[in-house]
Amino acid sequence: MSRDRERSNVERVLGRLKDEFGARNLRVRGHQKVTCHLMFGMLALTLGQLMRLAL
Repeated sequence: MSRDRERSNVERVLGRLKDEFGARNLRVRGHQKVTCHLMFGMLALTLGQLMRLAL
């Protein structure tokens, strides 16, 4: 896979994380809380992709 293609995939995932899972405007403070919120978003994104593959 070319570097541009990989980068495009990463940008697409980050865009979805920001637009659909609230990573654009976080309303928490502290490194641990921010990390927790972002990881919940990543978990939701991953589960959605797994469900899509299963169907």
